Amino acid sequence: MLEFLRGWDHQLTLGFNHFFATHGWSVPLAVGAADYLIFVLALVAVLVIMYRTGSKMARVEALLNLIASVFATYAAKWVIGKLWFRARPFVVFHAIKELIAEPITSHSFPSGHATVAAALAAVVYIYDKKWGRFAWVLAILVALGRVAAGVHYFSDVAVGLALGWLGTWIIVRFFKSVF
Repeated sequence: MLEFLRGWDHQLTLGFNHFFATHGWSVPLAVGAADYLIFVLALVAVLVIMYRTGSKMARVEALLNLIASVFATYAAKWVIGKLWFRARPFVVFHAIKELIAEPITSHSFPSGHATVAAALAAVVYIYDKKWGRFAWVLAILVALGRVAAGVHYFSDVAVGLALGWLGTWIIVRFFKSVF
């Protein structure tokens, strides 16, 4: 069963990357989503917190949740990556075209971009459902951009999104119980 899932993950990643790498119009979309869209998401998160939360205390709480969630989930991603090294798809499969520069020695699992994007989106969603849905769309586009760019497998970004969401949920619950 595990081999079936691994093969499915590889084939899906290869096909997705091949589509984006072979159509000239889609390369800038993949690169933009993979490398730059996360900054737009971070800006959206900060603006929503600053202008859509109620009191000054609520803004401080939201900013603390945002900062703690991003740092905690990235730290968890780092530990998982050290425990379970997985080479990037463009290193393993020569048919995958690397659309953005990533060090060959860096690990693929889980995706740090997807983890941070999910943490940002989860915090936005907690404080504003409407903008939170928009933030989740951006987070998913960041994750898909990483696969399209050939630097992650689908399972890398899926685990990264789940880790970012779960870590944020834990952080927010922790802060609510403490304060």
